[in-house]
Amino acid sequence: MARFDGPAVAGEPLGAVAVGTRAHATPTPAETRNRQTTPMTGIDDNGEVQMLRVLVVDDSAVTRTVVGSVLRRAKFEPRLARSADEARGQIAEHHMDAILMDIQMPGLDGYAFTRELKANPATASIPIVALTARNLDIDRQMALEAGCADLWVKPVKIRDFERKLREIISESSLPAEGHSE
Repeated sequence: MARFDGPAVAGEPLGAVAVGTRAHATPTPAETRNRQTTPMTGIDDNGEVQMLRVLVVDDSAVTRTVVGSVLRRAKFEPRLARSADEARGQIAEHHMDAILMDIQMPGLDGYAFTRELKANPATASIPIVALTARNLDIDRQMALEAGCADLWVKPVKIRDFERKLREIISESSLPAEGHSE
């Protein structure tokens, strides 16, 4: 399991925006929810290049801004929510390829929201990575028990961010052991 626990890499530009854009019209929410992509390439079932969509759920505006910039730089399409309630709305409108979830949020915390998402068949397959400033073994254990694919300690190392996130998205799209497609 990957572990991010160190400072962001000095000199990495965080404000860059994605260069690529979709070559077709913006899909309806229903089309977006039904979109199937190959996680490592972002190619949908029609052969069109898609940016993988990642929801960032964090009550800190600074964290949402920084993580959103890092995602855009890595050619992901970030969606931002400051609470579980806002995240539910984003998930209802758009297919998400992954969720980066803050653990300590007012209202419904990240553990409880992860359990809710994993209990819902419509969202159970979305990989969730817990984000926390705490680097305690109990946090990692609780995140995994709630259904998170991993726990990353903030601030995350930018150098490994894209690779690890793509690995988690790719692993989530593989059939479970003992099952065939």
